[in-house]
Amino acid sequence: MQASNWQGKSSFLASIQTAMGTVTALTDGADTGSVTVETDSGTVEVSLSRQGENVVTSGSPFLTTEGDRAYANLFAFLGEDNPVRTAVRRGENLEDVLTRPLDFENIDEQIAQRRRERESIETELEAAERARERLPPLQERVTSLESDLEDLRDTKADLEDGAEKRGELAEVRERLGDMRAERDQLRSRVEQLTSNLERVNATIEEKQDALADLDVPETDHYEARIEEAQADLEDVQSRIDVLTDVYNANSRILDEELVDLVSDVDRGLMDDTVACWVCGEEHDRSSFESRLAAIDDVVQELRAERATLRDEVEDLRSEREEHERIREREANLESEVADLQQRRDDYEAELASSRDRLSDLEDDVKDLEDRLSDLEDDVDETESRITEVESEIKYTEAELEDARSELAEAEAEAERVEELIERREEITDSITDLRTRKDRLKQDTRERFDDAMAEILPVFEPGFEHARLTAGFDLVIARDGREVPVDVLSEGEVELLGFVAAAAGHEAFGVSEHVPVILLDELGGLATEHLHHLVTYFREKSAYVVTTAYPEAGEFDGHVISPDEWSVVGDDIEQVA
Repeated sequence: MQASNWQGKSSFLASIQTAMGTVTALTDGADTGSVTVETDSGTVEVSLSRQGENVVTSGSPFLTTEGDRAYANLFAFLGEDNPVRTAVRRGENLEDVLTRPLDFENIDEQIAQRRRERESIETELEAAERARERLPPLQERVTSLESDLEDLRDTKADLEDGAEKRGELAEVRERLGDMRAERDQLRSRVEQLTSNLERVNATIEEKQDALADLDVPETDHYEARIEEAQADLEDVQSRIDVLTDVYNANSRILDEELVDLVSDVDRGLMDDTVACWVCGEEHDRSSFESRLAAIDDVVQELRAERATLRDEVEDLRSEREEHERIREREANLESEVADLQQRRDDYEAELASSRDRLSDLEDDVKDLEDRLSDLEDDVDETESRITEVESEIKYTEAELEDARSELAEAEAEAERVEELIERREEITDSITDLRTRKDRLKQDTRERFDDAMAEILPVFEPGFEHARLTAGFDLVIARDGREVPVDVLSEGEVELLGFVAAAAGHEAFGVSEHVPVILLDELGGLATEHLHHLVTYFREKSAYVVTTAYPEAGEFDGHVISPDEWSVVGDDIEQVA
């Protein structure tokens, strides 16, 4: 970032440190703030809030362990207050700052943990070696049990092959079971047939009693009597029809005053005299009316006679139908009795056959039961021995399974011997590495310092010939062939030595694997060309390098940020770093 003084260069770096989790500073006068960093692997967001005199952090910073934050503060975030630069500037011994990350590694605790792991592995190794020693007797036991099991199975096979009557016994049992089942079915059938026969005989007796009680009349005479009554009825009906016609015609002549049409009428004061239109004799009108009334009386008598004849015909017909139903009932009963008698005969025949078959079956069952008893006596001894052998086989199989399982466990345990020895050696090597880690890191750091000095001396051309770290981590500077203190160097030379010492620690501890960025700040003591050389030097050591510079430092090969591009919020709302 390039800008003049008081333009926010250091604040920009502080925002990165906040996102990393190493700084918790707020802008003066601000109560809250937040930093958001978006990368290809995700987004990091950290929020700050002032609580009294303290600033509280929330969110998920990039660096999560205290050791990683120590790497960053010592060897990656190289601002003016960087502990390594400060120690060089003060001419102090550098052992404390260059080996400080070891304090976070808890080497003694790691060594104790590795020792506990080694002791556990040695215990497992002893068990594995004992298991390997147990393999021969375990294998011998498995072989012995397998041989015993094979002998027992052969014995069982011989017993089963020799028990010829066992198969016959099973056959007899099966035949006996079938016969008993058939016998039981026949018994049920005999009981059923007996019950059916009793019911049929009872039904036949009932129907024969009904036939005996049935009075069946003759029905041949009914046809003649019905025909005679029907003829009388038709004769009476004919007479009724004639007289009704005579009555209706003459009554109409008189009622409708039509006498003049058929006769001469002599009209008198008391009554009219009319000549009969049939015989010609003269009669008064009342005589005609009386005669018509007599005809009507005859018609009524005939109608009464007709009703009587009708009732007689209906009675005869009903009586004939009743007698016919009785005869039909008689025929039905006779047919039913015949059917029942046939069924009875069938039942009796089947019952006799079933009883004969049942008797034969019971004799066969008795014979088979006797044969079965004899066979069971013969087979019991063999079966008892087979049962004993089977029990021995099961017991031996269980023992063999246990022995095989124990052998498999022992083999699996024994197979771990080499692996456990290798793991023990690895842990022993790890303990040795941990014990020598501090010395190796010191030596590595001093060598890295020497390498860095050899690399930058030709580029920066400082006013001293060489600088190195002693075994005690004192900084020794040679100029004009003699050792000189730090305070005789220029500001730029002192800052260059500080950066070189930090770079040595960065390389020795592999900080690039933990912290992805290097921050460079407060580089005013370096000449412009040296500033560019320094940035180039650190670009090879980290994925990202962020540095601050004044505008007069010229252009840099990278992404340049200017405060002119920033949007600044007021102090009364959340401050975004």
